[in-house]
Amino acid sequence: RHNEDIYLIPSYSVSEFSFYDITTFIERKFTRADQFQYVKTNALGFLEVLVDGKLSAFSNHEIDVYPASYSVSLSGSHRSNSIVWEEVFFVQWENKVYLLSRKRKENQVYFGNKADEVWSFIRNNGLNYKRRKDIISIFEYYNSL
Repeated sequence: RHNEDIYLIPSYSVSEFSFYDITTFIERKFTRADQFQYVKTNALGFLEVLVDGKLSAFSNHEIDVYPASYSVSLSGSHRSNSIVWEEVFFVQWENKVYLLSRKRKENQVYFGNKADEVWSFIRNNGLNYKRRKDIISIFEYYNSL
């Protein structure tokens, strides 16, 4: 937005952008998803950079719309469309991007010989791979080792 005019910029001409989030009081940084090489996954649009370091973490938001399934004979059906919003997390490891699993054992490979230290940190602080703030804490801890 400039003065009272609003301009649209095509996404292919933007490699990254950031803005200050006044609800969380932090700067949020986004980078184009198509600049990475993915393994067994893919992402569209922009990825939010959660942690940038020797092991980086990203998030992407996926929205699915499920059509109404109303039927008079089925009492458990829905009369209106359902919109499901989900945040998915990615890890950049060895110059490739992988979908971050919600299971600890599947993510150990990314931490190499520091996996036991990271697991102790996760266990001692009650963290998991399902919450954004936990993922940030885990990756920041690993990058500080």
